[in-house]
Amino acid sequence: MSDAKSNHWKWLLFIVTIIFVTRATTFIQPLIDDEEAFSAFARVLLHGGIPYVTIIDNKPPILYYIYAACLWLFGESNTVSIHIMGILCTCAICWYLFKIGSRIFSVRSGYWAALSFAIFSTCYIPPTLAVHASLLIALPLTCSVWCLIQWYDHKSLIWIVFCGMLCAFAIFIKYQAFIQIPFVVWAIAYLHFRKFNDSWFKTAVVLTCFGLGLGIVTGITLGWMAHINALKPMLNQTLRASVSYIKDGENIGSYWRRASIQIGSYVAATFPLWLGLIHQLTHRAKNYLNAEPIARPLPTWIWGWFFFTIPAIVAGGRFYGHYFIQILPPLCIIAGTCFNQWWSRSTKTRWAMSCTFIILTAGWMGPRIWYQSWADHFHLQNLKVEMKIANYLKLNMAPNDTLFIWGTEPGLYFLSEHQPATRFLWVDALTGRLPGIKETQKGSTDTSAYIGPNSWHLFWQDMNTHPPRYIIDCASGNLRDYAKFPIRNYPELYDYITRNYNLETTIDGVNIYRQKKS
Repeated sequence: MSDAKSNHWKWLLFIVTIIFVTRATTFIQPLIDDEEAFSAFARVLLHGGIPYVTIIDNKPPILYYIYAACLWLFGESNTVSIHIMGILCTCAICWYLFKIGSRIFSVRSGYWAALSFAIFSTCYIPPTLAVHASLLIALPLTCSVWCLIQWYDHKSLIWIVFCGMLCAFAIFIKYQAFIQIPFVVWAIAYLHFRKFNDSWFKTAVVLTCFGLGLGIVTGITLGWMAHINALKPMLNQTLRASVSYIKDGENIGSYWRRASIQIGSYVAATFPLWLGLIHQLTHRAKNYLNAEPIARPLPTWIWGWFFFTIPAIVAGGRFYGHYFIQILPPLCIIAGTCFNQWWSRSTKTRWAMSCTFIILTAGWMGPRIWYQSWADHFHLQNLKVEMKIANYLKLNMAPNDTLFIWGTEPGLYFLSEHQPATRFLWVDALTGRLPGIKETQKGSTDTSAYIGPNSWHLFWQDMNTHPPRYIIDCASGNLRDYAKFPIRNYPELYDYITRNYNLETTIDGVNIYRQKKS
């Protein structure tokens, strides 16, 4: 084996090792953050549920089918398989970042791009490690850029079709991926004006092939949803909900305060990437001011990819940590070239870089080891209480019994291995509570204006059709800060529970009601 090949495999083995080490803590956590809702939704699908009809959430359908496929293959209660899926997804993203970085800059820059994603996709608060939609879309979006480069190299239109298919696939995992469409159109137009100078007809053919790829996946997805009579509910529950999500997040509460805190803390947690970005941006600005020609369009594509992704991160004003994963691939490629240059400077620079990366990696692993204590402190996830309640329900519920949870603890459905009695995995649509907006979660802000239209009608329709055996009042235990919405504030529901249920027990402040015997 040649030295180059040996070095290549050493780099890849090192990167894969980093991925497994930094994500090892996921194997001791049954469910992390959004995994609760996605797993519970997927489990309903596996039991014959219809998405957006018998179960409701605001994400596109492919996300839930990915989760459902994972649970179908490896077991309905196998949370380890979900985290292995996240690790494999990260490995694949790193592979394509290596390929892109190698093609555009150098092989060593490709290694650094992959290593940067392996490290900095974990360098933030513990929930970032969950298998979020943001991680799952990062793979097809990165692959779409690789296909775009393959088209540039080989002039084969099939690569543009693949690019469109991958973009559409990502969009139906998470709608923020839609931003990739204007980026690809811009990238093709950029080549038309700056590089190829092709006829408008040829450019139109390329754009048509891209649209064809988009149309294939879109047609299959929407056709399937129409086939199961879920198309209109899907559009109502996802597109309309996404518009409201963005509008409410930008108009309610202190948007700029949230932006400064969340963005500032993320940049601080991943500061080497941003130093590399600023260094490269300064270098390009100097070249531009000196009127030096830009001979290669591909680096400009990566910069375009980075800047086009920014609106997807800030839209909605939540600034969750996992949202930034979408911008990491182009950021890691840009910073990777800078890391490669710095590494070659001197031994002191190498030591400084190594210590920085080790400190950041180890430092952000600490909170993940004590994830539950951290989550309990910030009222983000009460997994210990959830497990106690889930174990109690397993012992006291028959296999076909259903469950209703008042609060935002969808993981209880999954952990207790019982189906929800209503289509609402959590009850924000009934209370008007807005995720990520503290003003609606605590304090005196009236949330009644944000109650979902027709939500209570649908809720009672479900409750009357198949009443739950148990009702879990998470507000009584203030799980995830839900104490602002006690059941007694909703007279119809309170009267229903009083008439039909007995308070059977209380676990860590959480009231558990059992249906009265008829």
